[in-house]
Amino acid sequence: LKSIILGNLYGVDIMEEAVEICKLRLFLKLVSKVDAEVDRPNYGLEPLPDIDFNIRAGNTLVGFATYDEVKKTVEGDGQQKLDLFSDMPRIDESAEIADRAFQMFRKQQTEHDMDAARFKDAKLKVRRQLKELNDELNRYLANEYGVNADKSKAFKAWLRNHQPFHWFVEFYRIIKDGGFDVTIGNPPYVEYSKIRKAYSITQAPSAYLTNLYSTTCYRATRLKRRSGYSSFIVPVSLPSTDRMSQLRAELMNKSSVYHTSFSTRPSKLFEGAEQRLTIYIQVPSSDSKLFSGGYLKWYKEERETLFENVAYVQAEPYTNRKSIWLKPKGQLGKIVIDRILQFPTLEESEMLGSTTPLYYKNTGIRNFNTVTLRPPKCWINGESQASSRETILTTSKEFRNLIHALLLSTTFFVYYEATSNCRDLNPSDIKLFPSPSGNVFSEALENIEDLSVNIEKDYTSKGKIIRMNNKKTGVVELESLSPANSKNWIDRIDRVFARYYGFSDVEADFITNYDIKYRMGSNSFRDS
Repeated sequence: LKSIILGNLYGVDIMEEAVEICKLRLFLKLVSKVDAEVDRPNYGLEPLPDIDFNIRAGNTLVGFATYDEVKKTVEGDGQQKLDLFSDMPRIDESAEIADRAFQMFRKQQTEHDMDAARFKDAKLKVRRQLKELNDELNRYLANEYGVNADKSKAFKAWLRNHQPFHWFVEFYRIIKDGGFDVTIGNPPYVEYSKIRKAYSITQAPSAYLTNLYSTTCYRATRLKRRSGYSSFIVPVSLPSTDRMSQLRAELMNKSSVYHTSFSTRPSKLFEGAEQRLTIYIQVPSSDSKLFSGGYLKWYKEERETLFENVAYVQAEPYTNRKSIWLKPKGQLGKIVIDRILQFPTLEESEMLGSTTPLYYKNTGIRNFNTVTLRPPKCWINGESQASSRETILTTSKEFRNLIHALLLSTTFFVYYEATSNCRDLNPSDIKLFPSPSGNVFSEALENIEDLSVNIEKDYTSKGKIIRMNNKKTGVVELESLSPANSKNWIDRIDRVFARYYGFSDVEADFITNYDIKYRMGSNSFRDS
């Protein structure tokens, strides 16, 4: 373990306390493995390793990661041209010397009867050489940011805000040899726009400057070797949203990707964090295939076996929607999604965009979509108002009940979870839903209309009024509806649609019973 910690584990975090906690955890791991014997010196415990140079504090996203990044600055690729051609060989040589000192320092820690004074001197030597290199690169990088390093106050402020970390220097041998074999992480889920005033990032193309997790994942592709692996836990927006299309393409560049997404109900990966998450594993590959483990829900009792029960199926990017990564659940789920995707979209069917309204809940989607033929009831301080969670969808009068039934169906919900962020029901989720045309449904329109009217009566009659006090608006009374109360009607709707989508009996059963134990769990897990 000591050898592994010294020679194989490296880490960077912008929070110094996180770095110290990490080092402490590694020390405790070592101590927990000690086979203590009273007659052995120090109870069999060897000196704990000094991993100050393995686990470091700094900003992963700011600083020179590779020799090529320094070289770009040298060649004037930044804001100001820097004439450092003569400096590059010297910088590289200095980094080489510092790395040899570090290798010697690490070797000393594996020797028994290590001389304390010699060890201390070796560490100070490494610190001094790294500091000299970092100081020089900080000046070059500050110039790249338009900051004059000779102006002490401005330079110190820039250092404090940006906390640059130069991977090229700190982990010189690894970077020079091609990068890390494996990069893993749980990056910050913070919009870049929210931190931009504190510090800016110049080492990533603008396509990745959306959320910091995107920038971090891109950075990881530059830090690992070509044959290396990468795995990060990120929001479910990675596989599902338009703005992450560039990152998805980058992760699949000469790599295959395995991804699994996780709901927040009934249980969640991180207690206390309301965040739907995706874990992806990037594997070097020449054929760049994509595999999905689905969008998973689970009860807390299932946590211990959650990961070992993930079953991956090959599901290529959906090119009609910015090459999103589909999230079908299992082989049967993939077959169902593939069959749905054969049809043209609702937008192409000309059943939308007229003047007849439908009303749907646009956020907080969990196990069912809430769609009504009339506006949900809402009162603010006793006056009738439109709910902020209500969105109007216009359809043609002829197909209004058909669209109503379709959006309430489990068929639509299976597609929705495979393609969306699983939280918001956006107009694009509806418009781009593949469906047989209205003409195809012509012989069943009367039957579907009856189902639409009956399910509306059934689940609105079971609704309840929730009363809340809002500091800004006052007393809010809101109608709360749960289509789960009318699952029997939803099943009838799906049986009608199964015929027109061409589902087999097995596929239709998959839809009817889709995540049934989670969707029909206790009331605390239902939509409200």
